[in-house]
Amino acid sequence: MYGRDGWKGPERSTSDVAWTHKWLAAKAKKEDVEIKITGIDMSAAFDTTDRQILLDIIERIVEEDELRIIRFLLSDTVINTRINGATKERPFVSNIGTPQGDSLSPVLFSVYLENALKEVRTILPRPTNELEKTLPTEIAYADDVDFVGLKFVETEEVQKTLHKYNLLVNVDKTEFTTLSRAGTEYKNTKKLELS
Repeated sequence: MYGRDGWKGPERSTSDVAWTHKWLAAKAKKEDVEIKITGIDMSAAFDTTDRQILLDIIERIVEEDELRIIRFLLSDTVINTRINGATKERPFVSNIGTPQGDSLSPVLFSVYLENALKEVRTILPRPTNELEKTLPTEIAYADDVDFVGLKFVETEEVQKTLHKYNLLVNVDKTEFTTLSRAGTEYKNTKKLELS
């Protein structure tokens, strides 16, 4: 069981992620087990998307006309840089990343990240007992992904797999959280402030 929550419309939001974390904390207390959450964050994820890989993924799921429109939207993207509030005079053309500020880019990034996560799932250990089978294996929102299990995930292998997609894990923002009956560690996570 896994879930992507970012950009799913009004029926999904950060509150879904918060409630999932609260449910996991309650599950750890009820079952008297330690649930481990390995939280990763991608560095500049929108800016590092490999457009050719994205187009290869999109090509498998959309019609030719839709693909042509997406190719057009991603081609010859001009970027203006702003430093200290002042826009630089020389814009430049970018051929990586998904442009930000439109309604399609978050969807394209979600499709791209989901494809990368499918590959990550093949290297992660499968749930082995009945308790693990009741837990979500991941909680994802935008470019934040929390892997859930009874052990922490080996982040080096996850990083290698995501690197194939030009997605870089921000190691400084990686969190290892243990939920347990006695623990309150989850209340101190950077991503989530639970009361």
